[in-house]
Amino acid sequence: MCDPISVAGVALAVPAIVSNLVTYYSDAKNARSDIQQYVTDLFSFNGTLDYIESVRTIQSADDIYKYESADFALLVKASAEILQNLQLALDTKRSSSSLDQFVQRVTWNHKKKEVQGYFERLEQLKAAFVTIMMGDSLNYNQAILEELSHLRIDVSRDRAARDSIASRKERDALVNWLAPVGPESTHLTAYKAHHSDTGGWFRNGALKTLIDCPENNSAVLWLEGKSGSGKSTLLASAIEHLRAYESVTGTTALAYFYCSFSVLESQDPLNILSSLLVQLSETITPLFQELRAKYLPMAQEGRGRSIDLEVLVDIFRRYTNSRGFVFVAVDAINESEIPDKVNQMLLTLAETCENIRMIVTSTSGVDHAWLNNRNVRVLRYSMSAKAIDEDIRIYVDDYIARHVTLSSLSQSLKNEIKEAILNRANGVLTELNEAVVVDDDDDNLEDDARFQKPDILLRLGQGLFEYQTETGLVSLSHSPIKTFVTSRRIKSTKVAWFWINESDAHQAILITCLTYLQFNRWGWEATRSTSSYSKIASKYPLMSYAAQCWPFHIRDDGHGSWSRISAFLATKENPGGGNYGFWLKYMAGGLHAEIIQKSPSLYYAASFGYASLVTAIIAHEKDIDLEQRGGRYGSTALQVAAFRRQREVVKLLVEAGANPFSLDLGLGGGISSFFWAKENAWPDVLELMVRCGAANGFQPNKRAMRDIYRDSARRIQTVAMEQDTHGKISREVKSAPAGDHERVPPL
Repeated sequence: MCDPISVAGVALAVPAIVSNLVTYYSDAKNARSDIQQYVTDLFSFNGTLDYIESVRTIQSADDIYKYESADFALLVKASAEILQNLQLALDTKRSSSSLDQFVQRVTWNHKKKEVQGYFERLEQLKAAFVTIMMGDSLNYNQAILEELSHLRIDVSRDRAARDSIASRKERDALVNWLAPVGPESTHLTAYKAHHSDTGGWFRNGALKTLIDCPENNSAVLWLEGKSGSGKSTLLASAIEHLRAYESVTGTTALAYFYCSFSVLESQDPLNILSSLLVQLSETITPLFQELRAKYLPMAQEGRGRSIDLEVLVDIFRRYTNSRGFVFVAVDAINESEIPDKVNQMLLTLAETCENIRMIVTSTSGVDHAWLNNRNVRVLRYSMSAKAIDEDIRIYVDDYIARHVTLSSLSQSLKNEIKEAILNRANGVLTELNEAVVVDDDDDNLEDDARFQKPDILLRLGQGLFEYQTETGLVSLSHSPIKTFVTSRRIKSTKVAWFWINESDAHQAILITCLTYLQFNRWGWEATRSTSSYSKIASKYPLMSYAAQCWPFHIRDDGHGSWSRISAFLATKENPGGGNYGFWLKYMAGGLHAEIIQKSPSLYYAASFGYASLVTAIIAHEKDIDLEQRGGRYGSTALQVAAFRRQREVVKLLVEAGANPFSLDLGLGGGISSFFWAKENAWPDVLELMVRCGAANGFQPNKRAMRDIYRDSARRIQTVAMEQDTHGKISREVKSAPAGDHERVPPL
């Protein structure tokens, strides 16, 4: 006969659940009507159980079979388990904290769906109990038995799911306490930067060699490379490759970690090893069980971490030696305040675990302690320029192929773009290194004044900024850094020294660029042949940026920096055009000193499209003549800007009062900027020209251009727009009428 305590025990569980519902959730928003219905259902279910318990003692001999059967016992057991799960779902742990009680109430909507499911099953059980009481035999209602079978499966699944959740919560508590720094987010960032098909030289070379090492001793692959050369991205790619290898073999294990100057905790050997262990415990169950037994109580009690590194090393050794290969990857081991200790910890793992296969990246070479250890095989590889160039070439080819505009360029122009990027990428951080050491009063820069190590700024910055190999750009590591240093709030704090005004920052860059362009050497170079200019950038790496970008840093119409700008522009009166002439020759090439000196500064500023420089010149040069001609063919600043499709500059000059209808001295008796605006399909600019021209008393030129010259003008402009990045005209205009190709204005 079924133990009557079982039925009574199930019935006794009901009042506790009712109390929990009423006490903790009756004040929850939109919950009162639900709770009222649930309480009614619970009392109804409880009444059924009470009735069964009461009739069990007076049942007739004919009815005994109803309550002695195994199926009835299963109904009672299922009821007990569902009520137990319902209690857990409602979290009956009492708390005197008003905050805890409030949290319980506001989380009702999240629990409602789960609770509703339990009540639906209780209703099914109640129907089964009623059927048993009223029926002649359990066997007569097969549907009830099938439903009971489904209920048992559902209850088992509920229990398994709740056990899994509880286990995951325990694991999370252990991991957060034992290994406070995880590699997942850093790995995701690094791997996102990886471009498909790149890094094959490493995976198919160095990494394959590591995997194929003999099993009788441990092996370490040491990857050396400059900061910003892409080691982290390459390592992330290798980790994903090893992850796939692990899933195929089923006998290996993988753990990895990323050290970083910007995350202090990531530099601690204890945190590194703890993270490696918790990752390995995902696949090595006995390892997790030992970590759980040893450290979970401390984690649950919220005690401070008191962990012996040697104990963790011993745990690592015992559980990894029983596996196949254990792959461990650690990035940037030199990015630590205590790199020697990190180095020693990894060496200890390598020499005590003969089945370990380790990948280490660093900006420095292999430590002698590794090389002198006979138990560890060391494979040394470096991020060679040849290998990196191949990856960059793959990336650039793919980018050009997917870019709507670039994909339509000629193959020769695509090759020029590719080579320009490769040449820039080889000078990792050299531009920034150069800029930092330039003082405002320098007239030259000697080698002993430069940084000798290209990664010195990254090391000094300790994570404040980073270098992206794929783009060639240096940027702040996180956007909040800029928000912080440019916030006026810090001006009144102890860190006021770090405050940066964005306009002041642009002016500082502008002064640095102009100082660089005014080195004494360039005044002398201006008198020489342009053939030597191509060699200058290799020795003076800031030259390309300074020459091309200095006008972009002009702010507030040049107020505060005009004295330095005007001093630079005035050097054109010196022999060869001085430093100003050197700048133009470096940018455009093929310009003669006499042309440079007779052309107004406004002319070349407009031709290059430097709107901020045009604005500054107009604002500061007294009695400026906007109609003064320059270049070889007597064009005004407005005419050359319209020809070069410098739309913003054209609008500035028109609004400043330049004549849009005057003719240059070139093709077919002259072309106006109004003609070029029409050819460029600028309806708004045409309207502006007509309106401003009428206001200034300028009249359109009535002379019609002959079609042959109109077509030639279009072809000339098309060829001019195909110039290389320095504006050099290197292609003949073979489609123009005889003699016309010689009249293409250089700028």
